[in-house]
Amino acid sequence: MEAVALNLVSLLESLSAKRPLFHSEADFQHALAWEIHLQFPDAKIRLEYRPAGVSVKMYVDLWVVLADETVWAIELKYKTRGLDIDLNGES
Repeated sequence: MEAVALNLVSLLESLSAKRPLFHSEADFQHALAWEIHLQFPDAKIRLEYRPAGVSVKMYVDLWVVLADETVWAIELKYKTRGLDIDLNGES
């Protein structure tokens, strides 16, 4: 089976066209997981996943296993700042 490519830049560009604004890291995490699901419907996606064999309490924001069993561990960093805006009916 040929390796499946998960292009994060492409995923983020696609997501930003749909959702340019997020209210929290959890909101962003869920939206990105859903975007991965839309583009890779056979992928197994887990949020706040603790990989097997890790001795410390470490959780990965997104754990993605593609159809070819390629594993992607994605840790999100969500920088915030104050913003007063109304975008598509969302404050």
